[in-house]
Amino acid sequence: MTEFAVNWDYRCPFARNAHEHIIAGLRAGAGWDVRFVPFSLGQVHVPEGEPDIWVRPQDDRGLLALQAGVVVRDKFPDQFLDVHEALFALRHDEGRHLEDPDEVRRVLDEQGVDAAADLVHGGIDG
Repeated sequence: MTEFAVNWDYRCPFARNAHEHIIAGLRAGAGWDVRFVPFSLGQVHVPEGEPDIWVRPQDDRGLLALQAGVVVRDKFPDQFLDVHEALFALRHDEGRHLEDPDEVRRVLDEQGVDAAADLVHGGIDG
């Protein structure tokens, strides 16, 4: 079994390309133990001395989807790959907004995750 970690931010087209291949490999039965680690493009671009993006999430267009991905990864691991792929598609195929709670909820609902009951309290609305 090969173990590795891979970062993601749903805004990054390079992450999307890599994750599509990883997801395809996992679905095909690759002997990989993958640890999916969130990465915030917003945080990495905060100028030195400025407040972290975590204390001003309204200034980051990718944080909401990233939070939803983490919650699904941790609470609904059997649905993570589908949600993960769909959140990348939301941005890169559909050209929709990752910061829009309705769009994120739609993706979660379409993938069978009850966003209203389980994820609203984890960050989508709060």
